[in-house]
Amino acid sequence: MSEPLSELDAPPPQPRDFFGRLCSWLSDLGALVLFALMLLTCVDVFGRYLLNAPLNGGTELTELALSVIVFSALPVVTLTGGHVVVELLDLNMPAAAKVLAARVLDCLWALVLSGIGYGVWKLASRALRRREVSEYLQIPVAYVLYFTVFCLALGAVASLWRCLSPRR
Repeated sequence: MSEPLSELDAPPPQPRDFFGRLCSWLSDLGALVLFALMLLTCVDVFGRYLLNAPLNGGTELTELALSVIVFSALPVVTLTGGHVVVELLDLNMPAAAKVLAARVLDCLWALVLSGIGYGVWKLASRALRRREVSEYLQIPVAYVLYFTVFCLALGAVASLWRCLSPRR
């Protein structure tokens, strides 16, 4: 029989408001893009090996889809505390110290996501200004970069929410 979960092991509370629904919607979008990527890969492999005609632009579409998949999952993973955690230092820490460390790390994570988001925002602005497009399909890359910035910003807000939430 398993031990009962302590308050530290319980999942954090999740906002049921617009922000929580937006994070969930982005996760659903990532799942749809993943399904589309699966279909794209099947068509590309089928065309490449059976018809000797690979899908034109398949590599570019795969790259863009992977970006959308990864960054659309970031806000909901951050909000639910689903990141991979290695517990090396907190095995012998008291419960209060674990809670404090988790809050500090959530605040630090918010700063890191904000910094990365700012850097990607500068890249997106430059790509839009220069009208940069993908090499083969001529897809504007600035919009995918702005989507990445949006997801990073939501991830930073989710991390701050976890840091400041009253119940841990």
